[in-house]
Amino acid sequence: MEPIFRRKLLYVSKKTGKLKILKCIIAIIVDNETGVNLIPAFMNEEAWLKTKETEYVYLWSTTDDELWFKGERSGNKLQVISWKLNCDRTAIEIRVKILGKGVACHTGQKSCFHNEAS
Repeated sequence: MEPIFRRKLLYVSKKTGKLKILKCIIAIIVDNETGVNLIPAFMNEEAWLKTKETEYVYLWSTTDDELWFKGERSGNKLQVISWKLNCDRTAIEIRVKILGKGVACHTGQKSCFHNEAS
């Protein structure tokens, strides 16, 4: 079953300063070994196809306004173990094995979910 890219994310490109619309799905990246949520992100069709093709996580970076190979710079690549779509096929859970140093967040933390909410 394929995802449906009907959600529209409106954001301002940091490269051009222009308003952009991205047809995407929400991607929740999960450590397959521990079940810990690692990263919330957006995935457009290009990222989905590249992830399927390579079995490594690709996302869409709204910060850099480009396809983002997770771990390309840090070496902490995310190898796809499995994935599941939600009932509407507009969000995906991707279970991964973390390669490299075993961290997924750019801050050096294992997970991007490390700030307590008040």
